[in-house]
Amino acid sequence: MLKIINIIMDVNYEGYMDNAVSDSPFGIVLGNPSRTKVLFFLLLHPLHDYTTAELSEYCDLCRQSVRPALDTLMDYGLVTRTQKVGATQYYRYDLKSKPGRLLIDFNLAIVDYSLKN
Repeated sequence: MLKIINIIMDVNYEGYMDNAVSDSPFGIVLGNPSRTKVLFFLLLHPLHDYTTAELSEYCDLCRQSVRPALDTLMDYGLVTRTQKVGATQYYRYDLKSKPGRLLIDFNLAIVDYSLKN
């Protein structure tokens, strides 16, 4: 059956999932350890603002990996810039964006499910 589907769709499935996952928004956001650490940390502390230096320390990452992680997470509506003090920019989890709210809901649903089972 899979062979028939391959012929009909003219798709080469060898390595397809690797590329499909890594090229999808899900893979882009969660497929990188630095982004995942920053996202998870901010998800656990959604009401607090953090600098790149603080995120670097709390997530045990070098500053050079935190900045691109924040840029990507902002591109997908999961993190937002907040205040700027002098030259220092602060960031927080974006509870106002639809992706931010959905990820919070997803996280809570997983926790709720795991507690019931």
